[in-house]
Amino acid sequence: MHARFAPVRDCFHDLFSAGRETGAALTIWYDGRPVVDLIGGSRSAVPVGAVVPAVGADDPWRPDTLVNVYSVGKPVVALCLLTLVDRGLVDLDAAVSAYWPGFRAPATVRQVLSHTAGLPAFPVPRPAEAVADWHATAPALARLYAGLLAGGTLDGVRLFSPELVAEATRVQYAGPDLVLDRPAYWTLGMGWEPDGSWGMGGIGGSSAWADPERGYTFAYATARLADHDRVEDLVAALHACL
Repeated sequence: MHARFAPVRDCFHDLFSAGRETGAALTIWYDGRPVVDLIGGSRSAVPVGAVVPAVGADDPWRPDTLVNVYSVGKPVVALCLLTLVDRGLVDLDAAVSAYWPGFRAPATVRQVLSHTAGLPAFPVPRPAEAVADWHATAPALARLYAGLLAGGTLDGVRLFSPELVAEATRVQYAGPDLVLDRPAYWTLGMGWEPDGSWGMGGIGGSSAWADPERGYTFAYATARLADHDRVEDLVAALHACL
């Protein structure tokens, strides 16, 4: 990792030594290249209060460890759909039922992507396969956002047009979120913050986003369900390095 970002590494290690983290990965890209790539702890569901690595040492977190990142996966799914939009195969302002006849809500594709379709929850019960179908790594998420930050180009390959990236990261809705009970800003598949960053956090503490103003992408994947204060500390350490 780049020596400039050593305080981020120290903060990451402190999360484990203080018992606030049991297993996680952190990847940060800055100015178009990876500068932080850290893993630690166990990929097992370690009980709160247990000492790591004493518990879970036989199941260490590896570079390819997959973890449930919850809502952090929403932008990934949205980008799959936006690929079809970019190719002219899907119209953002067409009704979802035009492509999915069984979809009964009177919502457009844009409304679904911008969290304004009036569908606040999953139907229940859900099949076990749906619950088990989850995976993400911090390096993959940070790399994905780096491509978006570069205007849709990754490793010299154009994945999205600059126009599509601009539309996807533009605020589509600003107002109260009646489910989260707080003000919200939604782009197409992502949240937006007043500092201009866009991405998504997930229940339990995982997060991934891009900060165009500061020029970095950030991805944190954790196996321990807890608050986002771990990410807040890491971001504070990162911003002090910039």
